Amino acid sequence: MMKQVDFMLLSLLALLLPAVQLTAQAHVRLINGGDYLGPAAVEAAANRLANELPNYDLRISYVLNFIPIADRYAVYDATRLLPFTAIPNPGEGFSAPSAAEKKAAFNTAIHHALSAVPAAGNTIHIVYATVVTLDAAGEEEVATKKYLHFGAGIRRLDRMKVKQVIPAPELEVLSGQAQNDAYLAAYVDELIEVLKDPDYPVTGTIRYEGQVYFHGDTIFMNYQQEEKIAAWAPESRTLTFSAKNAAAISPVTWTESHDYRQMLLTTEGLEVRARPYSTHFTHFTALTAHYGAGDSTTLYVMPINLQAVYAPAIVETHAPVPVHIEILNNHVPFELRGSGLLNVVPQRGNTIIPPVTFTPGMAPALDWQAAGACGVVPIWVNFVRPAQEAGTIAEMWFRVRVRCPRPLDALTATTTFSEDGLNGRYKRSTTADADTLYLVKFNNRFNRRVKLNLSLAGEGGDEDYWDYGPGQLDDDPKWVSSAHGIDIPNKNGHDEIELYFNNSFPPGQAGMNIEEVEVEAFGEKRKVYLAFLQENRRVIEIDHALVKFVRNWLKPNIDGLTDIVKRYVNKEFSADISIGNTITTFNAEHEEMWYYLNKRETSLSGRLFLETDSMHFTAPRYPVPFPLSGTIPPTASETSWLFRWGPFFKFDVGVSLGYELGEEKPFFLKSYTVAGHTFEMVLDGGVTAGFLFDSNEENLRYVAVDVSAHLSYPVELKGKVEWNVSQETLNLTGEFNAGPLYGGLYGKITLAPRSQFKFDLLNFTYSYSLTNKLILKIPLITLYQENN
Repeated sequence: MMKQVDFMLLSLLALLLPAVQLTAQAHVRLINGGDYLGPAAVEAAANRLANELPNYDLRISYVLNFIPIADRYAVYDATRLLPFTAIPNPGEGFSAPSAAEKKAAFNTAIHHALSAVPAAGNTIHIVYATVVTLDAAGEEEVATKKYLHFGAGIRRLDRMKVKQVIPAPELEVLSGQAQNDAYLAAYVDELIEVLKDPDYPVTGTIRYEGQVYFHGDTIFMNYQQEEKIAAWAPESRTLTFSAKNAAAISPVTWTESHDYRQMLLTTEGLEVRARPYSTHFTHFTALTAHYGAGDSTTLYVMPINLQAVYAPAIVETHAPVPVHIEILNNHVPFELRGSGLLNVVPQRGNTIIPPVTFTPGMAPALDWQAAGACGVVPIWVNFVRPAQEAGTIAEMWFRVRVRCPRPLDALTATTTFSEDGLNGRYKRSTTADADTLYLVKFNNRFNRRVKLNLSLAGEGGDEDYWDYGPGQLDDDPKWVSSAHGIDIPNKNGHDEIELYFNNSFPPGQAGMNIEEVEVEAFGEKRKVYLAFLQENRRVIEIDHALVKFVRNWLKPNIDGLTDIVKRYVNKEFSADISIGNTITTFNAEHEEMWYYLNKRETSLSGRLFLETDSMHFTAPRYPVPFPLSGTIPPTASETSWLFRWGPFFKFDVGVSLGYELGEEKPFFLKSYTVAGHTFEMVLDGGVTAGFLFDSNEENLRYVAVDVSAHLSYPVELKGKVEWNVSQETLNLTGEFNAGPLYGGLYGKITLAPRSQFKFDLLNFTYSYSLTNKLILKIPLITLYQENN
């Protein structure tokens, strides 16, 4: 029977120390009291676990629990509830705790130990739970159980290592502190040893190619080769049995499930060699290692030699065509069984198309939809084991060239620049199917060129859709035009064509001609419209007070003003002044959009032009004398000569000022908006030098002759300020133009004024450009205000 003093102490501990625990060292702790482990041993063990296993949160908890004695009586009175004065002798009415009560006491103790500390992914918590009670005979009963708790991040191999560390001797709760301290130190030594050694042998495990396998696992022996294995595999494979104490479990023998070709080349020893035969690739073979007193470890083995069967290229049709893919093992179908997952992962560029995963029991074959991926699609097949240590067991790559179904998205018309002098140096395009592209005839120029593009959905280029390039598959697409003036060269079998037309513009200055172009491909039709119209340029002169003043008064009196100036400069010259105010309306293509614009330009300009008189502002001329009176030599009077010759020189200069207000609107709107303002000043002029021969009409009776040859060189200096309202740009541009150098001949023969009639017998003018014009345009200032 239990000693009264001992059980009193235990009972006092049950009441007084339910929440007392050693918390000084977190890695080793005593819960609910007890002196069976010394504080020094606990502290030493805790320090070693913390310092030598930094990658693990390893904790050991010792917890006591007591089953109350008083509750063991079916009938009791107050005297029996005095456990600390005298322990009543169990007798009639006393019952020992049941197995369920003991289990509940153990669970309570374990739960209390686990909940006392937070758990993490790298936690290994070893709990020793001790339950103390009395048996039916009144003797003390002490039972201890070990419970292991692992965090989610602990590998299966580490779990097996910790489970393999068996405590010996059993823990003595009521005595043997020195023995318990020694046990704790030895237990901690072994825990540190097994967790720090990656190759520490765990009894019953089998190692294959560096990977540890446990009972019931599946080994996939991977052969990364394309050719079929028709007999024995090229090389044998080694399997090694592991044991904590190999000598204690010898001998180790091996067996395999029945097959007419045995995979095992040896059947005894810690290490054996296996060599698969072609029939082993179609099913799993069980390999069993027998050791110890009837223990065994069985693994399931299947050699893997992956191949993919697929259509190398899918011909495009209007309906989606799936790619049929089968994954074979050694060129034969196989069924996935065991712990293997097969992933088929298509990839397009850096984008992974949703993969397909085959789980055990599924046949690895699928009709894979391209899902918009066109062209060459790499596909990765990897075979993995879905355990914690899963990595890629076997893998392979293959490539499928997919020509996806190609529905028509839209037909667009785009103008392009042509070398025959078209105005379209910009690119204009419709944006959707059945849009209209408006084309304006500019300066009476025909021969416009329009490029129509067949825009298709999907990725990739033409080589991904057509059989051997554009136009090689059933002459699709087919083009039809209702325009009689449009020429479609090579109209079938191209997904991009260019149209040429000469007479699609309406005659005159009004009207519009709308033509339709249709394309048919892949069972669908799309169309686009081309609208041809004239520029319809109209200029309206505006008379107001300033214009009338210059035209009706200043211009008629300009000669009188020049006479006054000539008296001071003593030079012969003429002057001219002009002013104009006009409104010009016309149609113009938008430079980026499909529609055309109605434009209106209101301009006000003035010009002053000065020119020297070539007959007076000259070098000296030399007359050819003729004796009119018969006197020789002739007199020096003006009428004494018939002809004269000599060089001449003249210059001219002009200044122009102008302002223009530009307005525009899309043709389908009613009101104009300001498009821009333009201010321009132009200084122009030039010099002319030459040689002339003319006659004195007063002394000629029948004909007068006037012949000259000259060289002229004009120059021009411009300054222009443009403010584009819509684009919010301000441009200041300077321009200098020089030349070209012109050479010319002038000839005129008329009846002399003294004859009865006067008219031209010969009148010709000929000029030729001797040099090119020099144009120097310099953008001085460009300001741009981005729209907010």
